[in-house]
Amino acid sequence: MAVISIVTRNQNGNALTSIEGIPFVAILQIGEQVIGEQTVELILARTIFDNLPPGSYTAKVRHELVEPPIAQFDVTLMTEEEILQISFNYLEPERVLLNVRTLLVQS
Repeated sequence: MAVISIVTRNQNGNALTSIEGIPFVAILQIGEQVIGEQTVELILARTIFDNLPPGSYTAKVRHELVEPPIAQFDVTLMTEEEILQISFNYLEPERVLLNVRTLLVQS
């Protein structure tokens, strides 16, 4: 089955686990249905959602002290062999979303 990893990074590519002690939360949805919600790991600032069937997903990151407070990115997994990393990158001093990048690996 496929895997989606959601990570949070600062403008330099370093792990961004929290702001003012409040951790980032990653959410994975199919349509309006939340299929997983996890706090990012404290060292690597990542979450892993595995055993996913092919389909369309919405990855979200939530944090009350950044803009926007909820950022989202839509993706489609085409096969069960895909491993997809979605990186939400923030300008840390300004606390704003800089961009979203993806890295797809076929295993």
